Amino acid sequence: MEAETALKITGDMAIAEVVRLYPQTIEIMLSYGLHCIGCGANTMESLYEGSAGHGMPDSVFEEMLEKLNAAIIETDGSALVITSKAASKIKELLVKQGKESWALRIQVVKGGCAGKEYKFAFEEEPKEGDEVIAAGEVKVFVDAESGVYLKGSLVDYIESLQESGFRVSNPNASSGCGCWKSFA
Repeated sequence: MEAETALKITGDMAIAEVVRLYPQTIEIMLSYGLHCIGCGANTMESLYEGSAGHGMPDSVFEEMLEKLNAAIIETDGSALVITSKAASKIKELLVKQGKESWALRIQVVKGGCAGKEYKFAFEEEPKEGDEVIAAGEVKVFVDAESGVYLKGSLVDYIESLQESGFRVSNPNASSGCGCWKSFA
């Protein structure tokens, strides 16, 4: 008999922690009516407390928890992973700008409220020493210094009522700020 796989996301995890570790789950939570900003669900509440605060029955919570865990995209810790949703958005933006053969550069620079922040820009060619990551039909450039900070990270594209944009889930960040764009 096979052992049951342990859940990565549990009901006692803080909503903010789930979002930080697994940004690809945001849309699932929103689809279940769990809107973390601007309403009763505080991001420091547990996932279960926030759901119960929205009147979610336990059976629906268990269904949502199952979907959240199914949405987790694992990285092997050695490379930057671009989700298919992020790759599709990169392609869409490149086509819109008439730069179909270009790539997205992801860079870590000094700044932001936590010390380092992510910078995104389109570039035509890689620079010397860049890592070129194939992500579906698009490419991503990462310089060697940024690669150290981005190792094992997941880049997703988020669209919600509160925000839209690329979000980096970075296992190397020791801390971050509420904007999700800055880390230490």
